[in-house]
Amino acid sequence: HGIYWIEGGATTSCMINANDEIGSPDNPVLIITAAESTVFGGGAKIFGTVFATDVEGEAELSLNGTGALYGALLVESDFSSKNSAASTFDIVWNQNITRKARGGGELGRVLGGWSDFHKYWTFEGEES
Repeated sequence: HGIYWIEGGATTSCMINANDEIGSPDNPVLIITAAESTVFGGGAKIFGTVFATDVEGEAELSLNGTGALYGALLVESDFSSKNSAASTFDIVWNQNITRKARGGGELGRVLGGWSDFHKYWTFEGEES
């Protein structure tokens, strides 16, 4: 259980192997993956929230086989048809698991805040 950040960039990967069980209904995870390749193997079960992002470079998400995610999936990366067109991977929304996945105060809202974190939100290379 807990919060996990998988760093991105070229040749990085986040692999949930076939038949792995990550988290539980009482102790779910929050996985933030910026890896170039994030793959959920067939039969894998994840309890919690997964956020797949391309914030650190190219990123691709692949859901394979008959696994399941109980909670929520947020995708801000390449989710092309080659990744999961033939998959029977289930995504089952579960509000209780999703609430628990955010942890005990480690994350929260910042009213009036912002972030220049995403590469497309910066002004690099633009003429003034």
